[in-house]
Amino acid sequence: MSHICSNKLFMRSILFVAALLIFSVSYSQTVVWSEDFSTGGTGWTISSTEGSNDAAHNIWIVNTLGPTGSSPSGGNLLHVTCNSSDGFCSVMGGPGSVYNAGGITAITTHVVSYSPNINTTGWSNMTLKFWYQSRGQIGVDYGTVRYSTDGGSNWTSFSTQFATQSSWSEYSIALPVSCENISNLRIGFSWQNNNDAIGNDPPFCVDDIQITIPTVTGPDAAFTASSTNICAGDCIAFSDQSSGNIASWLWNFPGATPSSSGSQYPGNICYHVAGNYKAYLTVTDQSNATSVDSLSIQVNSVTPAAITANPTQGPVPLLVQFSTIAPALECNWLIDAIPYNSVSLVNYSFLTSGNYQACLYTQNANGCKDTACLNIVALDVFPLDTSFINVPNVFTPNGDLKNDVFTTSSQNIVKWNTKIYNRWGNVMFETEKPDVQWDGNSAGKPAADGVYYFVINATGSDGKKYELAGNITLMR
Repeated sequence: MSHICSNKLFMRSILFVAALLIFSVSYSQTVVWSEDFSTGGTGWTISSTEGSNDAAHNIWIVNTLGPTGSSPSGGNLLHVTCNSSDGFCSVMGGPGSVYNAGGITAITTHVVSYSPNINTTGWSNMTLKFWYQSRGQIGVDYGTVRYSTDGGSNWTSFSTQFATQSSWSEYSIALPVSCENISNLRIGFSWQNNNDAIGNDPPFCVDDIQITIPTVTGPDAAFTASSTNICAGDCIAFSDQSSGNIASWLWNFPGATPSSSGSQYPGNICYHVAGNYKAYLTVTDQSNATSVDSLSIQVNSVTPAAITANPTQGPVPLLVQFSTIAPALECNWLIDAIPYNSVSLVNYSFLTSGNYQACLYTQNANGCKDTACLNIVALDVFPLDTSFINVPNVFTPNGDLKNDVFTTSSQNIVKWNTKIYNRWGNVMFETEKPDVQWDGNSAGKPAADGVYYFVINATGSDGKKYELAGNITLMR
């Protein structure tokens, strides 16, 4: 009996769908060895007998199937066929994809075809794949797949019997660990049939054999920032978006504080000086492969809100001139709760005594903002021949614009000397200007929290002498 391996048009439709399926599921596999028999099976042992075989047994052969059938690759394939020494072979249409199932001529068959040695050094997690058709007879006329790890001396067969597939289908099976990292792996295909005259064609057709391993994909560094266009003094956060089996992260932030991090999601990265910077991420995976990504950070300048006020205290009505070097169009003032916009100079009179606050808010074309405030002390009117000095006992130079400066107030003082000492007797601050204004710094550095000692020697216009001393507390 004879039967050709599938109608060509139907088979091509099947192969097209199958190809789509392969594309969708095997994108993570790499082909490390393949055979499509386009060169006739170079190095293969095409057909060899084992066990009991009759004289006219069926054989393995490599050729095309002719105009009414085709292999998946459209050329040669490995398949079982009747033996040309069998007089009935040509009658059945052989040597094509047909076999003699016996009944007239003794035809008991057990033949194998196997590959040359395959070097699997460095390969692991291997999968064997091939396309096949087979419609013999389960249990008696069927094909099997085998492997050898010693160059063909000993073989191990997989349990699957191939005898029920009439159209091309892809089959895959995981190769055992014993097949890995050897130089003499062989893959074989076996066919056996009895002599009962019962069977179906095609017997066993094989093509497009592959061994695949999982594709090793290295890490791919990627990240985002909470903002890439900021103002000097701003802080931002970074978020890792890398792919791959990442084991460690190394961030570098030239020009920022801190300048590096090993966190996956570093935050509070601050840039204090305007300029164009780059942030870098290096990721390393479990196999010690690395990948680097970078991102540009634009840090825009800030227009400082620097205020000059003259005077800062005096008797009412107190006329104070406020000025700044910032461009007028970038300035907005708030003096005694009254706004003045887009000016760089403001004259303002304080008509009643009290402590007042004057603030300057700047915003430049980049949208960067700054703020500064200072206190103005307007005093009640005293007789010109009456002098006084008021000294506070605590101040908090923490930058919150509230009580940040140790400031005395006075009237009609014509001679003045002030010294402030730490507890070891070192001079921290000295001035001969009336009305002390100490910001809590010494030699350009913040003084430590604690108790300090002041000495003020002054003379009023009324001839009154002042020798004042006491403690002041600095708390940040």
